Amino acid sequence: MSMPQRGALTFVALLALGAATATHASRSGAGPGGTPQVGHPLGHALSDADRAKIKKAALAHVAAKTKGQTVRLMGVSSHALREGKETPENLQKHEVHALLFNYTTGKATRIRMNPVSGKITSQEEVKGQIDSSPEERSEGEKIIQADAKVFKKGGHVVGGFVVPPPKGQPATKVPHRYLEYHVTAADRTHDTIVVVDLTAKKVVNSKGL
Repeated sequence: MSMPQRGALTFVALLALGAATATHASRSGAGPGGTPQVGHPLGHALSDADRAKIKKAALAHVAAKTKGQTVRLMGVSSHALREGKETPENLQKHEVHALLFNYTTGKATRIRMNPVSGKITSQEEVKGQIDSSPEERSEGEKIIQADAKVFKKGGHVVGGFVVPPPKGQPATKVPHRYLEYHVTAADRTHDTIVVVDLTAKKVVNSKGL
């Protein structure tokens, strides 16, 4: 095959790929130019900029009803929406979920967003316990490091798992968020289990192993 022929075939292949991508974006409901407001036209990928935009929209959506309350974004994810009529060109649509936790009420909320329009479509209360977020675990670690009774210089803090209220902890009107950590001494001679109350922002329990 001559070089001109190879070049022509490559050009045709690229045109076909571009057409397929445009068709998929169009059939999935993407905006002008096939570009959604958040995420990628072909899948679940969310950039840091997308996550920041989703966070801002989710918190703004609940701002009026949660004025003066402490609300935190727990996480952002993309999920497939299957309708039973998928085709090879349009396998699935997607929606974005933003999970919020309100420390003032002790309740979690799932916000649903259309990634194409960037608009909130619905919200619902999430029942049961939800996992800790990276931001929560980092905050709990800092609370421990600031408490001289459980942390000494050079120590190591790991964990941050959600646990029930420690035994003997006073009952609260609103459920508090408790995270459990393992704190290892700088000389590695002993470990301590430490529980942090993130709602009250303090260490509430510790015991050696």
